[in-house]
Amino acid sequence: MAITNVSGDIKSVLERIGGMCFKAESILNLCMDGFVKHKVDLIGEAMKVSPTICNEGIELKKLLSKKAAEPDANRESIKSLMSIVSSIEMAVTGLNSTLQHIRAQISGGIPFGDKAISEIRHLLKETLDLVKTTGDTIVTRKEVNIKYVVDKYKNLNETLDAYAEEHEERLIKGLCPPQASLVYLNIVASIVKVAWHTKQAFMAITNISGDIRSVLERIGGMCFKAESILNLCMVGFMKHKVDLIDEARNEILTIRNEGNELRKLLSDNAKEPYVNMELIKSRVSIIGSIEMAVSGLESTLQHVRTKITTEGIIFGDKGMGNIRHLFKETLDIVKTAGGTIVTRNEVLLKYVVDKYENLDKIVGGYKEEHEDRLIKGLCQPQASSVYLNIMDSLMTVVWHTKKALMRLFESD
Repeated sequence: MAITNVSGDIKSVLERIGGMCFKAESILNLCMDGFVKHKVDLIGEAMKVSPTICNEGIELKKLLSKKAAEPDANRESIKSLMSIVSSIEMAVTGLNSTLQHIRAQISGGIPFGDKAISEIRHLLKETLDLVKTTGDTIVTRKEVNIKYVVDKYKNLNETLDAYAEEHEERLIKGLCPPQASLVYLNIVASIVKVAWHTKQAFMAITNISGDIRSVLERIGGMCFKAESILNLCMVGFMKHKVDLIDEARNEILTIRNEGNELRKLLSDNAKEPYVNMELIKSRVSIIGSIEMAVSGLESTLQHVRTKITTEGIIFGDKGMGNIRHLFKETLDIVKTAGGTIVTRNEVLLKYVVDKYENLDKIVGGYKEEHEDRLIKGLCQPQASSVYLNIMDSLMTVVWHTKKALMRLFESD
């Protein structure tokens, strides 16, 4: 998240949110010690700290509301900060619930086996790491690894599922007293609630500004522009009209300019605090792949123009049919890519990958058939290189378009 365009006191909000995280961290430490050592006084001490976090959250929301009313307020940043404060507050609610259930377990003398104690201790430690990472990220303004936090939460969720199954087995075998089961499950569920809302806060903290979030939409626009160029190219090829090819070539520059502007935007935002460098690198890579696809498209236009304007270059019905089919398939892939980038739909990604693999096999067959026609004298030698160049340049478009989509989903 970029905060360079907001006033100094708004910038300080993040430090205060960091303070909320550190207090939550101290509560978790007391909670864990109290649980492991079976000391209710440590739980009581932790419960006294909780209201101070809630009060800080209320004060911060008041401050942010006032700032939102200022004429030059950066409302996107304020909304993000509000979201972070709310997520921390929800995490603290989960923390309060954890404390209450652990206090009930200790005060009620409800026995937990070694396995249950070990599992809860592990969940508390992992959640403590999430809270600490979030607080450190805010205060130190260091580059953060979003994947680390996302993977840690994912692993925690998977661990929780395994613990639930093992608990059921212990319950069935009579190794877990029925009166302890509900308390155990309540403690586990409340700890996971803390982890979930902490992760949400972290993602909001590392979220980048609105202009960066719009980059994917603009990259999608580059694909849609490429789609219109491909349409002109295909019609110009089929109707033998060089003016349509020239019209398409003029449109290439608009995509190039958009790519340059997006690179500059990403470069400028890479200098801002809390920026997700991995995400920016990913977007730059996607733009590069789309531009390489456009280079393939530019090459296609040149070869089609050569075919139209050079006397004696004639394609037979088979060659024309093959190129027309390849145009249509490439057009479908580029069009789908634009929608995939905007919607981030994984089903569409699979569609493009499968279509590319199928198209690659088809083109291999076309080349073999072309060699046979060339040997039999059914294809003119002067037309052969142009035919092959058009096919190769279209496959360049397809390859780099697919690569852009693969990069998109690697980073998300």
